[in-house]
Amino acid sequence: MTKFVIEMPDTMTVAMRNGASVNVSLADISALGAELLTYGIGQKLRDAASAASTVAKDTGTEVQVVAQGMLDAAYKSLTSGEWSHRGEGAGVDPRMAIARSIVRKAIKERVGSKSPEWAKFTGMSDADQASKLDETYAANTDVFDTAIDEEVKRRADASKARAKLAKTMTVNL
Repeated sequence: MTKFVIEMPDTMTVAMRNGASVNVSLADISALGAELLTYGIGQKLRDAASAASTVAKDTGTEVQVVAQGMLDAAYKSLTSGEWSHRGEGAGVDPRMAIARSIVRKAIKERVGSKSPEWAKFTGMSDADQASKLDETYAANTDVFDTAIDEEVKRRADASKARAKLAKTMTVNL
């Protein structure tokens, strides 16, 4: 049996998209730590392979083969210390984060969200995905630069509009 010592915050909030939430005191549920950890690991890996049936159907590959590849890729990411967080990423230049987002969407559109190529791409580690996105962007700057510049401007304009709105509103909290 493996024994862990894990430092965690005293509380965490579990929030839903609909606005419902609960504040969890981790000390109150510490006796369930092993069950929560094993459940979380299983759920993380199952989520990584959740599209296996669709990809298998669309590609004519056995679902078990597709699922195994997805599970193996997700497990490799976890054992490499990577937890997939999509978004702009910490420490990434904002323009590069926008470029990656646009290139990612373009690749997905080009190969199809249910293709083996997309499954292979999404099975890569975050670092490998970023590298592939950067490589694709560098090879196609003339294709992407206008769209990136437009998105940078759109976000800047939206930020200015929100700031202007915030300055003119009144609020009683």
